[in-house]
Amino acid sequence: MDQALEDLEKASQVGCYKSAEALLQRAIVLTELNRHKAAIEDLKKALTLTDKPS
Repeated sequence: MDQALEDLEKASQVGCYKSAEALLQRAIVLTELNRHKAAIEDLKKALTLTDKPS
């Protein structure tokens, strides 16, 4: 559990909100922490990032 919290903090520090892959990793950690609603929001954000036209 402590490792999951550390991973979550690292993801937040590197600006994960601009990278779909980072958001997916963060969602995995949030799920491990039983924070499912937050994980779903990150998955939605990741989907939005991947759907943007180039």
